Amino acid sequence: DILTDDIGQFGVVLLGAALLPNFLLLDKVEFFKRNLMLYSLGPGCPSCTALKEKLTALGIPFTEITEHEKLMETGYSIFPVLSIKLNDVDTRDYTYKESLKMLKEMEN
Repeated sequence: DILTDDIGQFGVVLLGAALLPNFLLLDKVEFFKRNLMLYSLGPGCPSCTALKEKLTALGIPFTEITEHEKLMETGYSIFPVLSIKLNDVDTRDYTYKESLKMLKEMEN
């Protein structure tokens, strides 16, 4: 399981696709909107569109980031990247393939 290290390290609750260290402090939807980022090239990117549609179909709120400058700040050259903010310092980034695997596990 790709999340095992994060769960052990942070001792947080796994709820769907996200690690929720501050879940009790925020509404679930608000937590996801603030802490789940989809770095995307926009509608011209088939993988980005597919991941966005999958998140939406599962009812997982997220913030989509498509601004070129912000994409370049990530250091990644291949998109989409799904990023979960674990706390004020740490994030966990998932490639397209890792994201699909995680979402598929949620469906089961």
